[in-house]
Formats: sequence, C-alpha cells, structure tokens
Amino acid sequence: MARALDPSSLISQIQNLLKGTGKNAVTRLWGEHGPDWGTSFCDLEELAVQMAQVLSQAFLHEALQRQARAEPPEKALLCPTCGKPTEPAEDATEPRLVQTRAGDAEWKEPQRTCGRCRKAFFPSVEGPGH
Repeated sequence: MARALDPSSLISQIQNLLKGTGKNAVTRLWGEHGPDWGTSFCDLEELAVQMAQVLSQAFLHEALQRQARAEPPEKALLCPTCGKPTEPAEDATEPRLVQTRAGDAEWKEPQRTCGRCRKAFFPSVEGPGH
C-alpha cells in the first residue's frame, strides 16, 4: 500500500538542489551581480512566485506521467467487483485533467476491464490520498 508522503523529509533530500536552482536562475537572469540596484522587492517577489509556479507544474506533470506508466501492484489489477484478474482495456488509457493549487494537471490513466463483470476501471491502491 502506498504511504502518505512526508513533504518536509522529501524536500530535505533535495534542498541543496532547489537552492542551487534559485542561485542559477539569478545568475542566468542578471549575471554574477544580481538584479539592478533599485529593482523593487515586489517585482522580485512576483518573479519568484511565477518561477515556483513553473517548477510546481513541471514537477507535478513529470511525477504523474511516471506514476501512470508504472506497473500497478498485482492487487490493483484485480477486478474491484469480483476479485478476478483483469486485462488492459482496448483503449488502454483515459485522459485525466485535474485542477490543482499548482495549476492544471493532466495525464493518461491506465484503464483495465474485467471480462467476467464487463466492468471497466482504473487501477488504484486504497490508502491515504486515494
């Protein structure tokens, strides 16, 4: 069963990478000396928020794409009605679009069918966040 994520622990694992990304962005935008003297705090804050939005959307997109391509655990491939094994659906994926705090998230969700129940479903593992 999937465990709930601990964002603080995960961020601590990549904290240096994220800090380096911020430092690299400043260097690429303005060089080693940083923004011009007098650049308003408000403008810098707005840029930082928009950069975080781009990073959030890219992260969510990549994580969802990889998760959708991963093979679900065997238990998730059983029919939720009769408990028998299932097969990939003829049209094996279904587009999903969800609005999130980071913006729209889109991925192709794998679809399965049960020949016995003639039921179509999307494999999932019950647990926190599902």
